[in-house]
Amino acid sequence: ETAQGYLSFIERIRAQEREAVAARVARPEPSEVRASDAEIRAEGWFRNALVAEQKNQNFDAIRFDIRALRAEPKHVRARHHLEALRERMRPEVDGLLEAGRRKFQQEDLQAALDLWRRALLIDPGNAEAREYADRADQLLENLDRLRGAPLPPQVGNRGRP
Repeated sequence: ETAQGYLSFIERIRAQEREAVAARVARPEPSEVRASDAEIRAEGWFRNALVAEQKNQNFDAIRFDIRALRAEPKHVRARHHLEALRERMRPEVDGLLEAGRRKFQQEDLQAALDLWRRALLIDPGNAEAREYADRADQLLENLDRLRGAPLPPQVGNRGRP
């Protein structure tokens, strides 16, 4: 991500130089990149989001935008991109909730949880998706705990006809 961020800043500098040449303006002094490590990492995550979106991997694109904003909360383009993706994908939320409910009824808890988490990527404030995801998460934790617990000793008439 850091490398992607640096490449993005270099690309911006070159674009400014091309614009100056096209406008027949005296060639500007080479710009100096003045960005923090967080800004550079955020730019890299944002670039990854754009690539993921081009590949129609919109959930990955949302995740990359979120990482960009965690690295640099003021990254305006990542924020706008995330908002636009979420708005465009909002009609999918109801289908994800329903598909998650079907998986839950089939006792495929992990698949249900994955679907509800996708709904939350699109609409983080969705109370229904949050409740379902929390419930499935708790059930999966309980199952893991049960799997790791020793079995109780068997009581009964073992070995008798």
